[in-house]
Amino acid sequence: TDEETAFIGDDLNDLKLLKKVGFSATVADSFDYIKSETDYVTERSAGKGAVREFIEQILKKNGVWQNILNSFS
Repeated sequence: TDEETAFIGDDLNDLKLLKKVGFSATVADSFDYIKSETDYVTERSAGKGAVREFIEQILKKNGVWQNILNSFS
């Protein structure tokens, strides 16, 4: 796997890449099989903020989310 790479996908054509990256995700309204193969399942559905949620998770995982929030305060 590539530990520094993240990817979000939602269907069978994404499966190989989801398994290869260091942090994989899918959206809430994805298929159950895809959900079972990822590290993270968003609470939001596709087109309703799922990608933003995924990016926030990456920032939190890397310890920079709070600094970003603070910069807007």
